[in-house]
Parts: sequence; C-alpha cells; structure tokens
Amino acid sequence: MRKSRIILLILFISLSFAVFKAMGEEGNHYIVDQTAVVKDSISDAGSNWSPIIVTEGVAPELAAQGAFVSPVAADIDQPCGAGVGMREGLMSYLNSDEVLFERKTDGRWPIASITKLMTAIVATELGMAKQDFTLTDAMVKTEGDAGGFKMGELFTGYDLLAAMLLSSSNDAAEAFAQSYGRDAFIRRMNVKAQELRMLSTHYVDPSGLSPLNQSTPSDLYKLAGYLHATHPDILKVSRQRKATIVDLNTNRKRIVTTINEFAGQATFLGGKTGYIVEAEGNGNLLSVFMHNGQPFTLIVLGSPDRFGETKTLLKCI
Repeated sequence: MRKSRIILLILFISLSFAVFKAMGEEGNHYIVDQTAVVKDSISDAGSNWSPIIVTEGVAPELAAQGAFVSPVAADIDQPCGAGVGMREGLMSYLNSDEVLFERKTDGRWPIASITKLMTAIVATELGMAKQDFTLTDAMVKTEGDAGGFKMGELFTGYDLLAAMLLSSSNDAAEAFAQSYGRDAFIRRMNVKAQELRMLSTHYVDPSGLSPLNQSTPSDLYKLAGYLHATHPDILKVSRQRKATIVDLNTNRKRIVTTINEFAGQATFLGGKTGYIVEAEGNGNLLSVFMHNGQPFTLIVLGSPDRFGETKTLLKCI
C-alpha cells in the first residue's frame, strides 16, 4: 500500500510539472510595468488593434523572445540569414511570391521612423508637396533637431519631404500633420494602411517617436510594393545622399544629408531607416533594391546592426 502511494505521488508531481511547463511555453507572456511611458499617443476608440506594450527604455518583448542564436552547422551550407540577429524580417521580390528570407513576418514591432514613409504617402496624395509651409513653434519643438528648422522659416513641401526622408526630420513630419490637422492627418495614415490591407499596422504620430507606431514585415512588404508601383517619386527622394533645401523667406540654402548607408548605390531604389530607444536601441530598415531588372524589398526589424545584416542578406541574391 505504501509503495502504491509513493508511485501515485511521483505521478502527480510529474503531471503537475508538465502542466506548468506547458503553460509557460504558450505564447510570449510577460509582465509589463504599469507605469509605462508612451510619448504623444492618441486613443483609437473602437479599434480592435492591440499593440505590443513597450516600457520606456526596455522592451519586454525582447526579454520574452530571448536573443536569437544562429544555428551551428558542421560541413553543411548555412541557410540564408543564418547568424543575423534581427527579431523580424523579410526579403522578397515585389512582383512574385518568391520569398528569399523570412522571420516572424506577422509579428508586430515598433517601426520608429519607417513611419515617415506613410507620412510621405499621405502628404503627397493630399497635394501637400506642392504647398509652402511656415514652421511654427509647436512644429520645431518636436523631439530631435534633424533638419535644423527654426520657427518662422518657410519651405516648400518638396523640401520638407527631403528633410523628412533623408535626415529623418521629425519637425518636417509634424509640419505636414499639424498644417492639415494633426489628428485628422494621423487618421488618414491609418485609413491608408487599411486600404493597403496592412491590417496589423497602426500609427499614433507622423514621425515614429511613439513605440505604439507598429507594423509587421508582411505589412511593410505591402507598403514597399505600393511605393514602388504608385509613388516612385517618394523612393527617388529617399535614395539620395543629400539634398539642398531653401528657406523661402531669406533664400538661405542648407544641405540635408541621409543617414542611410545604401543611398547613392546603383541598385538601391529607396527606403527608410528607423531607430527607437524603447526597443532597446534595436534598429529598423526598409529597403527596396533592384536585381536583374526585378525589384525586391528587404525589411529588417529589431536588429543590432541593420545595415550590416541587410548586407548579409543581400548575399543570398
């Protein structure tokens, strides 16, 4: 009888351990600090969209996923992308179903300044590139000083697009949004995302400062395809190394330079960088390249070396 009780006790303990382990492995569960700081967010009542919650200076999603460890292979060829540390990514031709690399393509991630590509689309489709804009105090007080804008300066929309896409000026992005009506402009960004079937994408500001601006590699692939097919002019601006912009009040010129290492290369058609502290400093990069006359996009999200890992994946072509 005593022996039977011991056996039953051992079976009970083993079963309990298995259940506990299974619960721990189901999904990416993590505890979020309830004092999380989110910059400049707006509510979106009625939306079923649910963001990855990111606290100021730390990304629980990173802790939950753990660092990516490249596979160890002995005497065999490494697969495309082996060793790259990005959290999510996708490399695929724009006019075919051929996928060259993919990792968590439906996982949401804070996209930071890649947001500005949608801002450029909305501003362009509203005809704002052809307008002139006076920079207000609220616009130039936006976090970041890229573009070097000052209150009272007057620029064309084309010049603001250049500053926004090359030097990643947050002031330029806010100039478009605030001139139109900030909340209405952001709603248009989200409506456009829905039109493009970017169903896991959401925007709360025009620049990407908030970690609640989130998307997925699959959605950004659709964005890249739309840019290439409908707005090659935006890609053309983004692939420049530098551009000269002019304050129309004084006729003073200044040069805005890109932060994209691929700018100016013959095969680079355009794209946008992104970097956000709330995602533990991991960088993002959306690029459109041409290979043998075929355009393809390469999306890197949450990478410790966005340019280096993009170059590594380009070797798979």
